[in-house]
Amino acid sequence: MKPPSSIQTSEFDSSDEEPIEDEQTPIHISWLSLSRVNCSQFLGLCALPGCKFKDVRRNVQKDTEELKSCGIQDIFVFCTRGELSKYRVPNLLDLYQQCGIITHHHPIADGGTS
Repeated sequence: MKPPSSIQTSEFDSSDEEPIEDEQTPIHISWLSLSRVNCSQFLGLCALPGCKFKDVRRNVQKDTEELKSCGIQDIFVFCTRGELSKYRVPNLLDLYQQCGIITHHHPIADGGTS
């Protein structure tokens, strides 16, 4: 059976090639209460929105829309710009700002703590 003409195939498949479809499941956010530090807010932790690496194929637009729909106003990004490129979301910080999310970029290199 021959694949549809819109699908390019090669004997040299690479993880850098675009997938046919991005992940359809909503981004999972784990919520942490800050009541222990006398704050009524919650801290949400999630995977990197839009990440495309190995078998992970997130859709950055859908993930960002979901974060906005949860009422997220501020976001902290700990990835370096190199990591954002590696995970194929090099413009994520700009996208957050365009969506009106206040972005705090504090990159921590792998294995680092500061």
